[in-house]
Amino acid sequence: MPNGSKHRYWKVFQAKPPDFIGKFGAILLLVSLHRHGSVDQIFNCHISAMCPCERSLIFNQWVGAMKSLLSRLTGTTLLLCALLFGTHEVNATILVDQQSPYGGYSVGGTDWTAFTSALAGQPGGYSVGSIGNAADVAAASAILIVTRDNNFGANFSLSSAEKANLTSFLATGGRVVILGEGNFWNLWNDSVLAFVSGGTASSGTVFSGTATANVANSLTAGVSSILVQGGGTTSGGTALFNQNFATLWSENLLTVLDVNVFTQNGAPVFRDNVANWLGESLVTPAVPEPSTWAMMVLGFAGIGTMAYRRRKKTAAIAA
Repeated sequence: MPNGSKHRYWKVFQAKPPDFIGKFGAILLLVSLHRHGSVDQIFNCHISAMCPCERSLIFNQWVGAMKSLLSRLTGTTLLLCALLFGTHEVNATILVDQQSPYGGYSVGGTDWTAFTSALAGQPGGYSVGSIGNAADVAAASAILIVTRDNNFGANFSLSSAEKANLTSFLATGGRVVILGEGNFWNLWNDSVLAFVSGGTASSGTVFSGTATANVANSLTAGVSSILVQGGGTTSGGTALFNQNFATLWSENLLTVLDVNVFTQNGAPVFRDNVANWLGESLVTPAVPEPSTWAMMVLGFAGIGTMAYRRRKKTAAIAA
């Protein structure tokens, strides 16, 4: 830590007792909220990216605002403030549904080792589960549904329970990617496309060749073209390429009808973009852990003590 920073923080502990208690309380509260991103939300900025002088200004504004606020708040209101600002964002897990996947084209499979690593490298990683299980869906912040083997029989389509769970999940804003294929996968593709389009889309022709990017977004960033090998196509939605094998149906729902683009040598940039797109969905509200609650309580108590002593002193002078 630079000498100037040491000197600045040491001056806090040289303050008179009331000021010391209040400033120490503000520091505890600031740290507890910053641990969970609440300070960044309050000031609409990233404290850690600021230079020391900017952080000092923000801290002084924080202390002043908290002293002014806490001098007017009751204990009940303080608890409500703690509940409000103490909520934070945590990384959840990408739910991978891969019931009877085709050969090595699966997360953890031999053909998708790089894609598996990209998913595992996201903030919350991934876990394998079922979209038919409401608890699995509720615990996820993003969902990847892998193409089901064409020998999967009666379950080679989305069930009513799975559709209901996905509909509820999509309504929360969580991102979903559903994968399909080309030849021999029309039953699965049609089930998926009917769900994502509200019944208006179905399987198109199988395409092999080079597909060029149609739109510029985070999914196509760094991708000018992709070699598609026997991928399925459809109509409708927002086609990411001039051959509609990868389609956005809403801001949080994507279908890709070619498993080969996720192999080691398929389309590495697009593959990683899809993994990152799912990873960016990994934010879900949660309550602080006990240590953070303790820091917040001590922080409020310290600032409240300072405000109380100052009011008492002012009242004595007035008398």
